[in-house]
Amino acid sequence: MNNTNKVAVGALILTHNYRGDIEHPFWQQLQNLAPRILLLRRGLLAPTCPGTHVCPAGLIETGKTPQEALRREVFEEARITADAVDDPYYEGVWNDKRTVQYFLPQWRFTRPEGVALEPTDGIAEHIGFDWHTHEETQTLTLGFLYREAIDMLHRQGML
Repeated sequence: MNNTNKVAVGALILTHNYRGDIEHPFWQQLQNLAPRILLLRRGLLAPTCPGTHVCPAGLIETGKTPQEALRREVFEEARITADAVDDPYYEGVWNDKRTVQYFLPQWRFTRPEGVALEPTDGIAEHIGFDWHTHEETQTLTLGFLYREAIDMLHRQGML
């Protein structure tokens, strides 16, 4: 299947958009830190943007809305739940061929261990994750259009 013209969605998971259990042990670790964004580290053999840092993202499947696709991707890739998903926060065209819509969902931990990477039965698309401040993202190689979206969050005082 040719995915060239498909629309992709990405989730900008920010600590201050957490809407889950405030007693969750991982939330207890994050809540008093400066605002942060969740970034996944892609494996060197990932099919696109290998070795970069990205947010949970993926293509919209036929018959699904962007919001449905976003909820699925966030759960599949980070094992967290995206709840209230409104209109896209940022939209751009990646690599001159694919539209990418970025959303700012409210979210909550789904599992007791907090964020967990998707299970793999072969090559790992994502090999790690961490919560980053805007300043920390400036030293990372970001995939897709994340630099523009993260810098916009920073200019608006959200990160």
